Amino acid sequence: MTDFFIVEEIQKMIKGLPKPRLFFKKGVSVRGYFRPYMSLKDYTKAALFIDQNEVTPVTVRFSSMLGDIGTADTRRNIKCMAVKFHSYGEVYDMICQNIPVLMTNDINDLSKAADTYRTRAYFDGINRKRFWEYISDHNASITFALMLYSHMGLADSFVDINMFSVNTYLMKTNDSHKCMVRFKWVPISEKLNRNADPDKVITVNTAEFIAGYDPDRAVNEIISRILTKRFPMYELHVQMIPVSKAGNKKYTDRTLLWSENEAPYMCVGMMVLDQIDDGRIDDPELYFLPANTVEGIEVYLDEMSQIYDFLLRSEAMERGAEL
Repeated sequence: MTDFFIVEEIQKMIKGLPKPRLFFKKGVSVRGYFRPYMSLKDYTKAALFIDQNEVTPVTVRFSSMLGDIGTADTRRNIKCMAVKFHSYGEVYDMICQNIPVLMTNDINDLSKAADTYRTRAYFDGINRKRFWEYISDHNASITFALMLYSHMGLADSFVDINMFSVNTYLMKTNDSHKCMVRFKWVPISEKLNRNADPDKVITVNTAEFIAGYDPDRAVNEIISRILTKRFPMYELHVQMIPVSKAGNKKYTDRTLLWSENEAPYMCVGMMVLDQIDDGRIDDPELYFLPANTVEGIEVYLDEMSQIYDFLLRSEAMERGAEL
């Protein structure tokens, strides 16, 4: 073959093929707005948190962390909700999941931890042997494992489960940093909150039945509720720890929970989701980066948050995003 122009065109064609996400492949993108209940001006200068009359547009993507487009929503998995606040020309990306802790806080273990999530080259269920071998060798992962293998790991809905911020943040005013914060989204629904009502928990048998009968149940529910104007709503709760305690590992390690006795949750605002993103079920060009913050709030920079931002940034660039 001597026609090198054809070879180059074929290479361009292959290079131009859309690349899948590394994680969070199956999802749905929606839009809405956020409004604070109260002002946090004593803690931050971020506009979206200080003016009770301020309505901030949001873009939200719900997804499952593991699996491909065809993976059933009720497979044991980690449900995710990424929120992009559009505030005065800036964006703040808050990435959340339904498990309030991470599997590891050690960047050197990320590859090994990720390897426990597949039985073959693709995801078709957690490799339980490798998963529990990893847990037995990494005591810090026990809380995560117990939650993943509780009712929190089986969900047929994005609407009635709590979502927790993956990253810890620093809030600051004009003067200095005031506190470290973690966020939680609590659903408001005609359905009782699954986390508060044991009767809403689905069993393993029910999850397997739904996987065969309605594998896209969680995604379809979001779409149906918006189209029928039963808009999903969530309240934003926040935990605060004085920034002077940032040197204490128990407040910066994402495998550990913050005590609610020491740092009780405070309800600070509400989000309403009322439209499908640009008329599409999912936006393949949508991306979220932990480092996308607005003035007055920033990510607590440790190795884990930096490598997580690098991972998502590299993956978005591979898919053609212009960052």
